[in-house]
Amino acid sequence: MARLLARDTDVTATTHETERPLFTRVFWTFQFLFWTVMALLNMGMSLAVAPDRSVASMAIFIRIASGFLVTAGAYRLLHLPPIQKRTRVLRWLLVAGATVAMLLLTLAPFHLMGIGLGVVWMGQDLLGEVLPRVAVGLFWCSAAFTLESLERAVATEVQLAQAKTEAARKEAHALQMEAAAYEHEVHRLQAQMNPHFLFNALNTIAACKENPDEVSRVTQDLADFLRSALRDNRSLEPLSRELGNLEKYLAVQQARFGERLTCRIACDRAARGVMVPPLIVQPLLENAIAYGMQTSEMPLRIDVTAKVHNGQLSVSVTNSGRWVSPNTLTNPGTGLATLRKRLGLLAGPEASVQVDPGEGFVQVLVQVPADLTAASPSEPNPSTPELVS
Repeated sequence: MARLLARDTDVTATTHETERPLFTRVFWTFQFLFWTVMALLNMGMSLAVAPDRSVASMAIFIRIASGFLVTAGAYRLLHLPPIQKRTRVLRWLLVAGATVAMLLLTLAPFHLMGIGLGVVWMGQDLLGEVLPRVAVGLFWCSAAFTLESLERAVATEVQLAQAKTEAARKEAHALQMEAAAYEHEVHRLQAQMNPHFLFNALNTIAACKENPDEVSRVTQDLADFLRSALRDNRSLEPLSRELGNLEKYLAVQQARFGERLTCRIACDRAARGVMVPPLIVQPLLENAIAYGMQTSEMPLRIDVTAKVHNGQLSVSVTNSGRWVSPNTLTNPGTGLATLRKRLGLLAGPEASVQVDPGEGFVQVLVQVPADLTAASPSEPNPSTPELVS
């Protein structure tokens, strides 16, 4: 969620900048056309007023070139961050005042040198030079302000469109998460309330009828496991909670398989408090027992390890035996696929589920960021010592 909020902030902050190249090209097109028209207008007016006199080409060139440079600077001034923070009216007044003042100041050096920049149709006095300069400056400012308003309007429309697209993407992501949660809940109930597991557990209890203490112990372990399995499902819980529940599960399996099963759970202290989605280990352990009993020499050895390294939680389930490819008809292998989907939706590409079918063993490695969220003080964090069964 933090990554999504950060991405939203970046989109909002850069929307206006994304549109600037387009409007920069529009401005420079306008700029060249505007001053080209001004130059042609000056020449045309001079020829119309005094067709028998030569056009003051140098005066017109100086006026056009200085106007071009001043207004280019004014456009830059208009988009400076301190100016952009002002209200629209104040921003426009500041830029218009600066533009007209700079246009008039460009006349000063030539007057100091005694060079007049008036042309025939304006008149040769100072007023004839100043008034057209002021009029052209204000006309240019009105056009530039219109262009800026258009730029802001388009940027706002683009921003709204991006916001709608992002909202739709978030909604689709939320629906995907909801579907994955529903799918996970179905698999959770199927896995934890697996009839075969319950039947085998009850048969184990029945087989121990000559040993009341063993019956009591297995029954209590089964009851504790089912109670934990049927509690309210949470999106995240400490890893130690699931590992603690696995002890009850393994105690029932140990009573069933006896010496044919040896399992070791090792979890370092840092990994115990890491918040993870529920049931990231138990489906792997169930697969290890189910397929290991088919392919491994006895006793079946299973190692479950959990550790934190470089901000990454690694949980591995390794069993003796060999890899059995899922049967697409009887067992499509949705356990690993569902786990990958759940972790991918929660942590993105930083989460992974990898299978290593080695020589005489099979290892499934789950990796997720260790900082998905901090452990809540209200959450129980029981110690999960190393268990050898």
